[in-house]
Amino acid sequence: MKSVCAILPCFFSPFGDGVNERNFLFTIANYVENVYVITLIGLRQLIFRKKLSIFSQRCENMKIIVIPFPFVPFELLRCFMLFFCSLITSLIVILLDFSKKFDFIYVRDVRIAFAFTLWKNLKNKLIVKIPAFLEDEYYNKFGKKFYEIMIISIDRKVLNNVFGLIVHSKEFARSLILKRQIKPKFIFIIPPGVIKNKIERIRKFYSRKIHSEEMVVGFLGLLEKWQGIEILPEIIAELNRMNYNAKLLVIGDGPEKLTLIKKCKELNVKVEITGPVSHEKALYLLRKYVDFLVLPRFISITSSNIIPIKVIEALALNVPVIVTDIPIYKRLIGNGVFLSKRDAREFAKIISDLFNRKIVSVCAKESLLNEYYYESNVRRLLKILAMRKSKTYST
Repeated sequence: MKSVCAILPCFFSPFGDGVNERNFLFTIANYVENVYVITLIGLRQLIFRKKLSIFSQRCENMKIIVIPFPFVPFELLRCFMLFFCSLITSLIVILLDFSKKFDFIYVRDVRIAFAFTLWKNLKNKLIVKIPAFLEDEYYNKFGKKFYEIMIISIDRKVLNNVFGLIVHSKEFARSLILKRQIKPKFIFIIPPGVIKNKIERIRKFYSRKIHSEEMVVGFLGLLEKWQGIEILPEIIAELNRMNYNAKLLVIGDGPEKLTLIKKCKELNVKVEITGPVSHEKALYLLRKYVDFLVLPRFISITSSNIIPIKVIEALALNVPVIVTDIPIYKRLIGNGVFLSKRDAREFAKIISDLFNRKIVSVCAKESLLNEYYYESNVRRLLKILAMRKSKTYST
């Protein structure tokens, strides 16, 4: 394949979504001649050039076009602004496509993909990633019903008129088809993954934390309500009541940071929040300093069908993971994942048991990790797309 175009809102993000997209596109760049990335960027980032070191990390055959996009705290307003961005980016891609002749166009977020379906020559090679049901992440009661109806309508309009979809799991694909009542032409299953060479480099140069008197319970990612972070201080408080010297290490940042700090002070819990860090540093901190990674997520349709990238990264780096008891994680039992009821005491009991048994390092099966390495998944995707282009692949 010669040229690929990708449009996404989060290429520069230090959190899971941004890391996931960069890993995916950097891997694609190893197999095609040119990759064009169009991404949104905050005005503050653009002015102060924050997080733009990624420009220097990109592959030689990757071109990045940035579109200024102001930070909007209201999701409903942000949604309408993304529709406007969809129109602008579709016009940019139309102009680029005349000369570059893209083999396929990849868009993350159905709201950005909306205007692309209005152009026949774009929608026929459009692949849209659906990482979640957007209404699951809308917590404001104001306008929630209107937002849900609007998102469902857009999903049906877009997803029935594109070449293919990318989702993270078979379970989510089934839920998407049933809930949205759509009939997509193709669905590609590409789970959140890791770049094998990066993981091997971290494992080689940094050893796991040596068991010590202080227990470090870690959380990695964006501090948002849907992550279930409100019980993190309670988990640490329960461990301290069991006479452990426990500490919460948050590798990340987010809008719920101050709320989390306030609750930790109320419960007299030690907490350290790193703020935004590079992906490599996050992996280093995870492997070197975290005894247990916890994910007390709420149970929703989205969380029930997707395994986050942080879980696979932790397992690859030998860190035990304790998660809310959700069926999709059952396939990871025996590979370093432990299930708990979404209750602070239950999480604390499991952590206590593992700590007493000195299980602070796990070894996931390599055959399992291979399913999540981007190299193999990208090769599979490009092979199918090449067969489709040569008309040797049938639906």
